[in-house]
Amino acid sequence: MKGHVKGAVLREFVLFCEQHDDRARLARALGALHEAYPSDVDPERSGGGFLASRWYPAELVHVLVDETIAGRSPAEQDAIAKHAASVIMGRTLRGVYKFLFSAFATPDLYARHAQKLWSLHYDNGSVHIENKLGDSGSSVTHARVVRWISHHPFVCKLNGSATMPIYEAMGCRDVRCETIACLANGDEHCEWRVQWSRDV
Repeated sequence: MKGHVKGAVLREFVLFCEQHDDRARLARALGALHEAYPSDVDPERSGGGFLASRWYPAELVHVLVDETIAGRSPAEQDAIAKHAASVIMGRTLRGVYKFLFSAFATPDLYARHAQKLWSLHYDNGSVHIENKLGDSGSSVTHARVVRWISHHPFVCKLNGSATMPIYEAMGCRDVRCETIACLANGDEHCEWRVQWSRDV
């Protein structure tokens, strides 16, 4: 077992694909998943029939993602991850997680409580965030995830891309993110470096 992923974010990803990506590709992916997980997937329903409050096996998510990105270049995958993260986080930060996010809507509070947000999506993995002063009037955040057994390279891209709308929602400006470590590259953890204007 590779742990579980919450249906809320899974459903949002399928809705993103329905509205912004190749619907025929998505239909094939959901059809294949329905054969393997008939009680979990309903290709005829919006969002694949995934329930926001339910936990799903990470293996199911990995199959869905693999089908979605099959044959696409790394640059195309990066673009999809960035677009999907922006749309999904825009919905969730204004919707189901609005109250929770409002409780730590500054970088320092977010660093202290990021595990709570992470644990709404995954039942494994430990998040460590450290904020530092950077150069030229900016601040730098290092976000590290360890013991993430549900890891998938594309899902990792989504999480890295999600840092930008999260920090922008906190009022940060000029947000940039780069991946500096990833399990997919043989590293022992995943880590992102987020740079943002500190006059917030």
